[in-house]
Amino acid sequence: MTIANGLSEQIELVDQNGDNIEDLFGAFTSASFIIDETNRTEYSIGNNGKAADISDGPVENRASITCKPETLEILKVMGTFDSGAGTITFDKFLPKLNVLNGQTTDSLRFHFEDLKFGGFNLGAEIDSTVTIEFDPILAEKGEKQNQTVSVADADGTPLQWTDTTVKIDGTQFGTTESVAGNTLDRNLSSEYGLGQGREPVENIEGRFSIQPSFVVKVENAEPFKKVLDDSSFPLTVQDVRSEIGEISFDFGDGNGELVIENGKAEINTYDFDEDKDTRTVELSFDARDIKVRNL
Repeated sequence: MTIANGLSEQIELVDQNGDNIEDLFGAFTSASFIIDETNRTEYSIGNNGKAADISDGPVENRASITCKPETLEILKVMGTFDSGAGTITFDKFLPKLNVLNGQTTDSLRFHFEDLKFGGFNLGAEIDSTVTIEFDPILAEKGEKQNQTVSVADADGTPLQWTDTTVKIDGTQFGTTESVAGNTLDRNLSSEYGLGQGREPVENIEGRFSIQPSFVVKVENAEPFKKVLDDSSFPLTVQDVRSEIGEISFDFGDGNGELVIENGKAEINTYDFDEDKDTRTVELSFDARDIKVRNL
């Protein structure tokens, strides 16, 4: 018997066209797979207070993946990719992909079918590789199979912090320290039906939640001007603020630019402290639209 370790782990993704696209993830940082069984305890009058039965509840087939991509093309798992225009649009309905396999040992794998990627978080910080976390990934069917996954090893160069430019309305914004936040969440949920088994009959997308954030070093009043929507001193609270046209995370032509459109900003608390460290503020956004261009 051999105890499982990470040396045998592999991930395979087959899209709605039957094509293998796991190479678009670049290098995999981490992943999780679960066929999530639930129980329901049934009691009865009498029975000395002990359970009369343990019933079976709904099953959720769920995964998450964190990767270090070479470009933003991997985001097409949640949208429509136009290779001619170099764009990805995020539509009302999510794509339903065919298969996701996760190899756990040399002969065992998780096998998920008919799945949707429900959200992603873009992450970048100084002296680090850019990451994208996909969570949740929900599938209609899940199995543990005695089979193997055969995919090519990752061999490209992932996006780096030095590739990343944060812009507001097309102009680089200050000195940015990190990018995080819930970039896009489609509020995906598993739906079930009477007499249709314990696995989901479908995974349904909900509202768009677009809430990126980034941390910027305080150099001047620009972060506060953007939040308050005021350009002259004193900066005051407006009854109605205008939306910011674009907040974008640009990785260069061919690599993609993630564009957040029609948003308003908030600043988390500005902290005073006895130390003399560099001061930063975190700007978080709520926005109405999102897309990728320049692929």
